Amino acid sequence: MDEVLPQIESLVNAQKGYVAKSEVKEDSGKRRSATYSLRIPVASFQEARERLAALGVAERNAIDSQDVTEEFVDVQARIKNLKEQEDKLNELLKEKRKEEKLEDIIKVSDRIASVRSDVERVQGRLNYLSNMTALATINLTLREVQDYKPPTAPTFGNRISSTF
Repeated sequence: MDEVLPQIESLVNAQKGYVAKSEVKEDSGKRRSATYSLRIPVASFQEARERLAALGVAERNAIDSQDVTEEFVDVQARIKNLKEQEDKLNELLKEKRKEEKLEDIIKVSDRIASVRSDVERVQGRLNYLSNMTALATINLTLREVQDYKPPTAPTFGNRISSTF
């Protein structure tokens, strides 16, 4: 496993991806294991998948996808509508300033702030969806198998003899 871990990181870097999450477990008397969540550009997905599979023996190899096209289009439309609403409120605010009714100005300003907050929240969702469609996630689990010799836990006799 020691030689495979650097190969995984090198492969991910070569594909212009990144390691989103990694964990290596090494319990006494058990095989070492590692889990990775890798983010790879969609265009490099198949090549990365093939190269990762070549590093060992695949026990399970599955692909799952999620179509976010409908949500993406909905979010874009929502942003457009919110921005139009914000523009209309800004025009209304200009008119209210001419009338100089402070209470009306405050109400319109508060509504503008609320709409701006909605725009930013929905824009954040759009950015997230864009990121999710630009990069594929590969979840990789490795287990040590070949030439594996688990460390032995010390017996009571070994502990006594090492004490003396």
